[in-house]
Amino acid sequence: MSRLVATDIDWTRGAGPEIRGPVRALLLLLTGRPEAAREWAERTGEPWTGVATPR
Repeated sequence: MSRLVATDIDWTRGAGPEIRGPVRALLLLLTGRPEAAREWAERTGEPWTGVATPR
């Protein structure tokens, strides 16, 4: 499991290695759309440390 950390609002969940990014990108990642999550983060200019490939 990973710790999700939003970079645009005060929100964190989970434990383990951190995945940081805007909350909308984290939601895309959680719903199985990692490539869309990366693209969203790049578009917003927020930092993104999420994965870009499905598990």
